Amino acid sequence: MKASPALPLAPSSVWVGCLAPTTVEEDLLRHFSRLAPVESVKLCRDFGTRRVLGHGYVNFRPEITYHAGQVAVERLNNSVLNGKAIRVQPVIRDPNERCERQREANIFIRQACD
Repeated sequence: MKASPALPLAPSSVWVGCLAPTTVEEDLLRHFSRLAPVESVKLCRDFGTRRVLGHGYVNFRPEITYHAGQVAVERLNNSVLNGKAIRVQPVIRDPNERCERQREANIFIRQACD
């Protein structure tokens, strides 16, 4: 009997941008836990001042939530958190796939979220 090929995991992590400077980890946890169980959240901070840089990451539990990352992108992109519309994008870990996606010409303009 042949084993069935393993299905590739859908993205279970998302990048979150355009966050308010007052955002804390608990805000992200509460906002994204409505969709699926969250394994961890990380806010990116300035090394010296520890101020929030306006973006972070949410990791869902992939063994439980197969499509959580995609669902988060579809449902929470442009949702409001702490008074600001946030951006939610899938995290792409495969460097080859990242290169392919860069050819799709996403344009990011710094401070466009303010």
